[in-house]
Amino acid sequence: MAPKATHIILPLILILIFAARSLADDTGCPPGDDIIYSPFKPWFHFFTGSDQQCWNCASCVFIRADEARKQQFAATALVMGFIPLTLKDIAWPERRLVNISHRLPFIVEVVVRALGLEPHITTADEKTGDPNRVLTERRSAHSSKVIAWGWKQEKAVVITMACMGAISLALSYGALAAVEVFSKRSALGCIYPIFIVTWYVAAILPAIIHVIFANRGPSSKSLSAASSEEEVTESTRQGQDEEDRTNSRGVPTFANKKKHSQDGESAVQGGGEYWIVQFIWAVYYIAGTLIFTSIMAVTVIELVVWFLCTILVTGASKLLGFFLCLAFEFTGERRHVVQG
Repeated sequence: MAPKATHIILPLILILIFAARSLADDTGCPPGDDIIYSPFKPWFHFFTGSDQQCWNCASCVFIRADEARKQQFAATALVMGFIPLTLKDIAWPERRLVNISHRLPFIVEVVVRALGLEPHITTADEKTGDPNRVLTERRSAHSSKVIAWGWKQEKAVVITMACMGAISLALSYGALAAVEVFSKRSALGCIYPIFIVTWYVAAILPAIIHVIFANRGPSSKSLSAASSEEEVTESTRQGQDEEDRTNSRGVPTFANKKKHSQDGESAVQGGGEYWIVQFIWAVYYIAGTLIFTSIMAVTVIELVVWFLCTILVTGASKLLGFFLCLAFEFTGERRHVVQG
């Protein structure tokens, strides 16, 4: 009997051991090679059923990933957090100022500020007698070649460019939404697939508060005096400015960029305004950093695509915002008739 019992017990023990190991390893996750490195494969590629399965998909990625892969995910999340600050706010701040000769309509100004540009109103120079639209075009011509080109175009071209900017922005938003849908989604709530696009559109809210307070803020109180002082200085040193505006390669520059960004209008959104405006914009950008960082398990190739899409959004936003401002100015041949 003993040998027979041994023959029965040993196989049972082995079966129990293998069953226990199988249960311990059975997490309901796809094989590690399939899910650990799976760029642009959303949760519904691995699971079916409720949207809540997106949480299981993200969990499986981290369960199956080794320590090296987890370090990569942490590094890409850190880089993702810098995208909204560098591309939408901090990078090239002097390029965010747009010279205009008069205040824009309320809704237009809200849209322009939400797109990331800061309208700067110039005033007439009492010493030279130049009207503000002349000074606006003169200062704009030295900002960039695109801006100088825009001032020379007729109204129909300006409106066409604004429409192209709107279409480009819509396509860029669509690209961002598609990238997020086919990612591992946001840890803030993966069942909502367009956190990033929502953050961009939500810029309307701080922009509304900014415009409401802009007429009574500290920047508007000193705007006229500061602009007049700068234009007088520019008139007395015209020869020096012409040299400064062209670098060694013959590319136009603006010698007084720092002063230009501090003469009553700041290149930083909310700068020089009431504290509530600065606070709202700060909360907005902190939220953007949090949202970008919350995208889970971003691979390197996905990070590159995220970066390219946000560059497209930034470029389309600036294009649309600039031509919206220009649509309310006298441009092309019409500007010479008005000046004459």
